[in-house]
Amino acid sequence: MAGVSVGVAALLALLALAGVLFAGYALRFRRWYEAGVRGSAYFGRPSAERRAFAEEVARRAAPLRRVAAALARVVPPRFPDGGELRGIRGPIQCGAADFERAAGYRAGARDVFVATQMKCGTTWMQQLVYEVLSRGRGDLSDAGARHLYAVSPWIEARWSVHLDDAPGIGPSGRRVIKTHMPTRLLPIARDARYVYVT
Repeated sequence: MAGVSVGVAALLALLALAGVLFAGYALRFRRWYEAGVRGSAYFGRPSAERRAFAEEVARRAAPLRRVAAALARVVPPRFPDGGELRGIRGPIQCGAADFERAAGYRAGARDVFVATQMKCGTTWMQQLVYEVLSRGRGDLSDAGARHLYAVSPWIEARWSVHLDDAPGIGPSGRRVIKTHMPTRLLPIARDARYVYVT
């Protein structure tokens, strides 16, 4: 009987060690990933570098996916929610602090907000506004801005160019700012411009 107890204790210790190692790997992966996508770190790269980064993400995430799939058979997954502010929930890219920062932003004459519901043509409308402001000379190739999210911040998320770093576009020097916030949270200013898609 003592041999069984020692064996069970050794197995439990081994499982605990594996859990600690896995958690450490997951934490390091998350820090590496977030550093690689925050601000312009991802969207400011040329397309070949973005593809290489995405391939590296898939390679490094493979062990995490295998363990998560095994755990999902035992414990049903609970998908993370986004942030919440004044009863409004956002997508997972938007934390509560991001919402608070966005709602407190003071819009100005340089700002053109593209406000839409999620998955309702936001990127398409951002592209149209970008082209209008650049008078049809907008360059999102590797020789130019590289990607729309390198020039157009998503005000309530942290994975596009930061508002402070967003360049002015075209002769007017205006900025295109993406948002999914409802009008009651949207920073409204008399001299800012709004394209609201319903």
